[in-house]
Amino acid sequence: MNISQSSRAMMNISQSSRAMMNISQSSRATMNISQSSRAMMNISQSSRAMMNISQSSRARMNISQSSRAMINISQSSRPMMNISQSSRTMMNISQSSRATIYISQSSRAMMNISQSSQARMNISQSSRAMMNISQSSRATMNISQSSRPMMNISQSSRAMMNISQSSRARMNISQSSRPMMNISQSSRTMMNISQSSRAMMNISQSSRPMMNISQSSRTMMNISQSSRAMMNISQSSRAMMNISQSSRAMMNISQSSRAMMNISQSSRARMNISQSSRPMMNISQSSRTMMNISQSSRAMMNISQSSRAMMNISQSSRATMNISQSSRPMMNISHSSRAMMNISQSSRATMNISQSSRPMMNISQSSRARMNISQSSRARMNISQSSRARMNISQSSRPMMNISQSSRPMMNISQSSRARMNISQSSRAMMNISQSSAMK
Repeated sequence: MNISQSSRAMMNISQSSRAMMNISQSSRATMNISQSSRAMMNISQSSRAMMNISQSSRARMNISQSSRAMINISQSSRPMMNISQSSRTMMNISQSSRATIYISQSSRAMMNISQSSQARMNISQSSRAMMNISQSSRATMNISQSSRPMMNISQSSRAMMNISQSSRARMNISQSSRPMMNISQSSRTMMNISQSSRAMMNISQSSRPMMNISQSSRTMMNISQSSRAMMNISQSSRAMMNISQSSRAMMNISQSSRAMMNISQSSRARMNISQSSRPMMNISQSSRTMMNISQSSRAMMNISQSSRAMMNISQSSRATMNISQSSRPMMNISHSSRAMMNISQSSRATMNISQSSRPMMNISQSSRARMNISQSSRARMNISQSSRARMNISQSSRPMMNISQSSRPMMNISQSSRARMNISQSSRAMMNISQSSAMK
C-alpha cells in the first residue's frame, strides 16, 4: 500500500541530505529509565539525514529504550522541491537493538510528499525480525503501493511471540519502492515489555528509508526497548530518525558521556547540549556530548545526555537525533546536506535538526558548521549557521560557538573544558562560553 507520492519529483520541502538529528539518550547507561547509547533520533529531512530520539544503548532499564537507535523525520535528498522526503532515508521509532523504524519519505524526490523506493518501515517486535507496513518495492504487503514491497506485521524471527509473523519479514507502510516498515518487538530480550533486537519498523516514505518502532534486543528491562534500535521518521535519503530507547543500558535516568547535542545550522555542524560522561550521577549529563540543531550539511545537533553513565536519569551514548532538512535542494527551507542535528542524550549521541546541504535556500546555513550546547568534556555546542562553522548564531564559515559544559565531570550540570561557544559571524571565528574542564 502506498501513500507514496513520488520519487524524483520536482517539489520539495526537502530539508537535507546526510543530515543527522538525534534526541538520543544513553550509552551503556545503567538506568531505570535509560535511553540508549549509539542511539540516533532523526527528524532529518534530507537524504542521509539522521534524527534520533534514541534513548539507550546497552542500557539496563526499567524503561530502557535501545542503543544505536535511529529515528528520522528526515525529508529529502537532492530534491528540487517543497516536501520531498527523500531516498535511502531511515526513520526509526525503533526500540530494540539494531531495530529500524522509518517514517522516511523519498529519495531524490522532486516532489511534495514523495515517499520513495527502497524504504523500510518496521514495527517489528522480535530479533532479526522484520515487520513491515512497507509500501514499496520488494515489499509483500496489502497496504503496499510500490513495486516489490513487503508489508508484514510480523513479530518474530526466531522470536517467541504471540503475534509473530515471520522472521526476516517486512511490513511496509512505505510509499516508495523497496521500503520496509517494521513494528517488530523482541529478540532475546529479558523484558516485561521488551520489543526486540535487530527489529525494523518503517513508516518510510522514500527510497531505502527505514523506520522502526522496534523495541529491544537482549535487554534486561521491564519496558526495555533495545540496543542498536533505530527509529526513523526520516524523510530524506539515508536519513535516520530514532526514538530508540535502550540497549544494554544500566540506568535510572543517566545521561552519559560522548554525547553530542547540536543546534547547529550549517553543514557538518555540531551542537551539543550533552550532559555527562561516565558520571555516577542522579541526573548526570556527560562529556563528549553534542547537541545539534544544525541546518546545513553535515551538521550535528545533539541533546545527548549519557554514555556509560551510572545515573538515575541517563540517556545514552552514540545517539543521533536529526531534524535535518535537505541536501542539495533548490528550495525554501532546505538547510543542509550531511547535516546532523542531535538532541541526543547519550555518549557519542548525535541529534540533528539539520537543514540542508548545498541548498539554494533561504534558511540554509552552511556546511561543516558546528553548534554545541554541550555540557561535558570534549563537547561541542554550536549554534552555527555557516559552512564549517561551529556555531549556530555564527554566520560565516568555520566559526565555532559552544555552550559546552563539562569535561568528563562527575556532576549534575557540569560545564566542560574544550568547549567553544561562538556567536561569530565570520569564517573560522571562535567564541567560547565554556565553563569548566573536568569539574565535579
